Amino acid sequence: MKKSDGTVTLESFGSLNAYWLESPYPSMWDCIFVLPPWLEVWWHELGFEAELYLGAVRQGGSIIGIAPLLLRGTEAFFIGGTDVCDYMDFVVIPGREVDFFNILLDERKEDQPAGSEAPEAEFGGVYSSYRYRTRSEI
Repeated sequence: MKKSDGTVTLESFGSLNAYWLESPYPSMWDCIFVLPPWLEVWWHELGFEAELYLGAVRQGGSIIGIAPLLLRGTEAFFIGGTDVCDYMDFVVIPGREVDFFNILLDERKEDQPAGSEAPEAEFGGVYSSYRYRTRSEI
């Protein structure tokens, strides 16, 4: 299977905030619960006992999406909690979802030790609503 053409960089809340303020795609930030200032406040107040993963998925040098996740062991969760946040999601330029998830999954697969579970399993059901086509079907 051909590796996706893109990269994932780990970001800070400061860099995501700067990107949000200058983003040419305001529709990708359509909910307060995905805005960098909200994510940062939630993380500092309630994100204990988890590793922060702010992945910016890039293609052609441009950010096509953000993966705001918490990592606990081999599982990944959105930053936020159902008791506080009404909506948690990835932040992706509309129409770029397939590229975003293929690049993100390829990057996470590279981080897996040999013989471990596939990234889809590692991330639980987080990708299930987006990963509906294989690369060969695209």
